[in-house]
Amino acid sequence: MVFPLPLQAQITNVTDDTSTPIPGAGHNYLGELNEAVNPANGSVSLRLQVPVPPGRRLTVPFSFEYNTSGIQHPGGTAGHMSWGNDLGYLSKGGWSYAVPRISVIKDSKSVPPPPYPPGQQGEFCNFFSYYMLQDLEGQRHALGLSVGEKNTYSNWGICPPAGLTGDYLSGGDDYYQDSTSAIPSGHIACTPPVNVVDADGTVYYFSNPYTHIGELGYGDSLPSWIEDRNGNQALFQDSGNGAFTITDTAGRAAVQSSGFGDISGDMVTMSGLSPYHINWETVQFSYFATGVDLGGGSYCSGFGGGTNGTLTSIQQIELPNGQSYFLKYGNDDPNNSNPYGLLSQISYPTGGWVKYTWGMSSPIELLRFDDSAGHSNA
Repeated sequence: MVFPLPLQAQITNVTDDTSTPIPGAGHNYLGELNEAVNPANGSVSLRLQVPVPPGRRLTVPFSFEYNTSGIQHPGGTAGHMSWGNDLGYLSKGGWSYAVPRISVIKDSKSVPPPPYPPGQQGEFCNFFSYYMLQDLEGQRHALGLSVGEKNTYSNWGICPPAGLTGDYLSGGDDYYQDSTSAIPSGHIACTPPVNVVDADGTVYYFSNPYTHIGELGYGDSLPSWIEDRNGNQALFQDSGNGAFTITDTAGRAAVQSSGFGDISGDMVTMSGLSPYHINWETVQFSYFATGVDLGGGSYCSGFGGGTNGTLTSIQQIELPNGQSYFLKYGNDDPNNSNPYGLLSQISYPTGGWVKYTWGMSSPIELLRFDDSAGHSNA
């Protein structure tokens, strides 16, 4: 008979089987899917953080993110309300690639406000406002900028209209300061470059904040570059349609995306790893929701009746090691369906799963979209 003796032993060397896992080091490609549920409104957010090789002092992180609060939300321009879905670049069906970017909304005001004398009509003064930064940590910041046309294509010659008498060329919050320049007088609406600086001296530079134009005047852009206070710079090459490359401070292609939202599949590659394969599906939604015209003006239009259509959402995320996360939405699972096209199940590589059920909330939220004459709808 053999009697093994129990022994206490001290680790004498750091080897593959004794080392403590370090985020971003070694074969740490699985990452962790973090889930958060807001008990106040029931919204769900997911984040799958991807290990990006560290750069020299400056590293641009990357993650796959899902947020139900960005799906089927009311939006609109002056005097008009509609239902919108993820209006930003690199956003579809609640999913997004989390990289730094800026967003801005283009709108217009009638000059002068209607109604007009018989045989006459007004002109439009275009302006850009609601500048928002999504920073390296994924946090959003209102930049407080606004620029507009001046005496452009207007027979009345009074752009900007009353109430929009000046540009706001600098702004920020407790964490960021930003600046831009005015649109030259007589030029058509464009967005001059924007500089954003954080408290640590890191600079985000956007050469054209209105690169990718979406619905309802919404547009956004990736930065041209990000530079820390020591001069270390990460470069962004945006090829459109969700294809981009982030070159880190060491000159490596740290993050490469082949595209975004392609039903035939996309790939995202981190330097030193095999690609992440992203497979998408088309999700149906159909339910009743309505908006109400409060002003009664002929220049306002509310939204009435039901809403239906399709979303494009991620069905599978295949990791570099061949394991996968699988996701279901809407009516994918007849035993756990919802009419909203929202996430109904996550299946983990380990075999575990989480299911979600949804219903319409009872409180009514009020949003106002005033037209150029001051009429409102909600």
